[in-house]
Parts: sequence; structure tokens; C-alpha cells
Amino acid sequence: MKTKIQIINILISFFLLTFHLPLMAQESAKLIEYIMYQEFNKAKELINNGADVNYQDDTSGSTALMLACQYNFVEMATFLIEHEADLNLQSKNGQTALMVSAAVSEDLFNLLLSKGADFKIKATDGTSALTQACIGVLRERVPLTIVQTLLDKGADVDEAANSGRTDGYTCLMMAARNNQPELAKFLISNGADVNKKAKDGKSALSLAQEENDTEMTKLLKSLGAKE
Repeated sequence: MKTKIQIINILISFFLLTFHLPLMAQESAKLIEYIMYQEFNKAKELINNGADVNYQDDTSGSTALMLACQYNFVEMATFLIEHEADLNLQSKNGQTALMVSAAVSEDLFNLLLSKGADFKIKATDGTSALTQACIGVLRERVPLTIVQTLLDKGADVDEAANSGRTDGYTCLMMAARNNQPELAKFLISNGADVNKKAKDGKSALSLAQEENDTEMTKLLKSLGAKE
């Protein structure tokens, strides 16, 4: 039988643990805030003092690493990775740190891939890091080499969203709609289906025509697009 002293010690330990957990959750939540406001020294101190590096924001499910990638905070992201940040956690919309980085930073994208981030993970809309990389190219934030890297690893050049207004829209369709002939040529040269149609029946060609983009229309037709 446990002595009264042992029982008291167990109760004290339980009390300290239950009191400590909410405090640690609060500290972990501050980690998100510190990164948002670029207070990196405070963020590092929290982690060194035991804050959960993989804490996920209640609203979006974002982690500290996702935020560091979103704002291209390379040094902070590197620190988080070195302190065992989970590279493949997903936010509430299914985004991962790799997806976020693919749209904004070649350096972070390459770092995450080198550390084992899974490029095959899909967000809730069915798209992966490939679509995010193409969006980054469209916005002139990242080079085509990111897209090439993903295709070389086996990403599906014709991947498309599977819900919402963009249901069935591929990266080629986005390029065609946004006057991006170099991206369009690149995707087609890597096997993109130039005649693929979205759920609403639109194709890369019809989208280019809607935009009155004669250059894109001519290009797509020369590469096999049909009316």
C-alpha cells in the first residue's frame, strides 16, 4: 500500500502537471505571435524553454514553420527545422510548409525538400506543392526550377483542384488565363494536356480567348490546342 506521503507526492505532481500544461499551451501560442511580429529572439527563447515547436493556431491550423515559410523568414525557419518542427503537418485547409514555401521562396523550398518534406501531400482542394509553385511563378516570386524539380520527382503536371470555383483547373489553365506563355510552353513540354477541360467545360484555349489574348491563343493552337 502507498503511504500517505507517497499519495501526497502523487497529488502534488498531478497538480503541478495540470497547472503547467495550460501555461505551456499559452507559451506555445505566443510562438506564433512572435514570428508574426518578427520577434525571433523571443520565439527562440520560448522554444529553448520547452514551448511546442509544432503548436497549431486555433483559427487556421498554421504552425510556426508555415508562417516562417509564408513570410520567407529563412533563418527562423531553419531554426525551427533544427528544433524538430514537423515538416508535414497540415493546416486546416491542408497546406504544408512545403506548399507555402513553393509559392514564395526557392531557398526554403529546397531546404524543406532536402530535409524530407513530402511533396505528394495534397491540400483539401486536391492540389499539392506543384500548384503552389506555379502560382509562385505566375506572381514572379519563384523560378521555374521549382516546378521542374517537382515534375522530375513525379508530380502530376495535370493536377487540378477538385472543388470550388476552380474545380478541374490545371496549372496550364492558370498560365493561359494569366498571359504566361513561358509557363504554358514549359508545362506543355513536360506533358501537360493542352486540351484538358475543367468541370465548367473550359480549357486553356477557351480561357485565353476569354482574355482576348491573341498571343496565348496562337501559342496554344500551335502546340495542339483545339477549338
